[in-house]
Amino acid sequence: MAASKHLPTMYHYDEGGTDLDRTFDVSFSAVPDELQQFVECICCNRTARPDCARVPEGIGHVVFVVTRWQRSAARVAEIGDAALLFSGPHTVKHPMPLGNGETIVAQLRPGAARTVFGVPAHWLTNQIVSAHAVRGASARHALDRLVAAPSSRARVAIFTAMLSGWVRPARDDTFTVRAAAWMQSRREWRAGALAAKSGYSERHTRRLFEDCLGLSPKAYARTLRLHAVLQMATRTTDLAEIAAAAGYYDQAHLTQDFRTCVGRPPASFFGDREAARLSRFGIVLDADAAIREARPRSVASPETRGALLQPP
Repeated sequence: MAASKHLPTMYHYDEGGTDLDRTFDVSFSAVPDELQQFVECICCNRTARPDCARVPEGIGHVVFVVTRWQRSAARVAEIGDAALLFSGPHTVKHPMPLGNGETIVAQLRPGAARTVFGVPAHWLTNQIVSAHAVRGASARHALDRLVAAPSSRARVAIFTAMLSGWVRPARDDTFTVRAAAWMQSRREWRAGALAAKSGYSERHTRRLFEDCLGLSPKAYARTLRLHAVLQMATRTTDLAEIAAAAGYYDQAHLTQDFRTCVGRPPASFFGDREAARLSRFGIVLDADAAIREARPRSVASPETRGALLQPP
C-alpha cells in the first residue's frame, strides 16, 4: 500500500472552538515529527467531567491523570496522586479517564496501538489499564517524573519524550496505520477490498489488524460508519440520507447499530443537544450512562501471554 505523507485525522479538534474549551479547558501541544505517523494529537485538559464517555472507536489513548491534589508547606498546589493509563481501542461506549483538574492525553492513530503500547493491541481491546503493568519500569519512572514536574508545560514535555522513547515501529505497524487511514479516507469498509489493495490474504490482513489496531477490519469498519454518522449529523437530520451515505443497509440498520454502540437511538440522541454537543469528536455527554469511575486494571505480562486480569 502506497505511503501517505499526510494521514487523515479522526477528529478535527481545531474546529471545536468554544465547545471544547468550555467543556474541558483544553490546550493542544505540537506532535514531534517522529511521532506524527502514530500519534494524532497531544492535549492537556484542566476540567473534570465525570459525565463524559467516548463512543466506540478503533484508536488507543495514553493518559496521565491527576486524581488528587494537595497543598505543600508553601501553600502551593502539588500533585498528590496520579496514574499513567493505557486505554485500548473500544467496541462499546466507554469512560473518559479524566482527572481532578489535569489530564494529559495522547490520541493514537488507528493501527498505532501495538507500536506505542508494546504488546498486541487486542490484549487491551475494551480495557483501561495501568501503563506500568504493560511497560514496566519505564512507565513507573515516567510517572514519577511527571508527578515531580513543576508545571503543566514540563509535564507535557516529559509525556511527549516518554512516547518518543516507546515508539519502535515494525513494518507491520506502519502498514496497519496506512491501511486504517486508507479505509477511513476512501470509506472502503470491506475486508476483501482491503486485502486486495494490500496484496495480503484476508486472514493475514485480519491478524495484522487485531495485533496492531486491536480490532478486526470488520469491527473497525463499524466504528468508521458510526464516526461518519456523528460527522454527518452536524449537517443534516435526515437519518435515511445519513444511513445511505454512511454505508448502512437502511435506516433500521443504522438505528440498531447506533443504539448498540451509543446506548440510545439516533433520533433521541441527536435531539438531546447537550448529550450530542461534542459527538463529532467522539465524545458523549451523558450523565445517565454507566460511566462513573474508570478503575485501572492490571494486564498479564508479555512473558506469560495471559488474559487481562481484573483486581479484586
